[in-house]
Amino acid sequence: VVLALDAPAWWTATPERRAAVSPAAFGFGRVDVDTDADASASGARA
Repeated sequence: VVLALDAPAWWTATPERRAAVSPAAFGFGRVDVDTDADASASGARA
């Protein structure tokens, strides 16, 4: 993640590069990640 944030604009600007560092690239859908993260956070607090 740090490397992705420090990457030059030409690296992060292309959809292919974004996909390479996106949660979906690791087998997680964006909606699923957000939902699971929220559920886990609320569950841990409760």
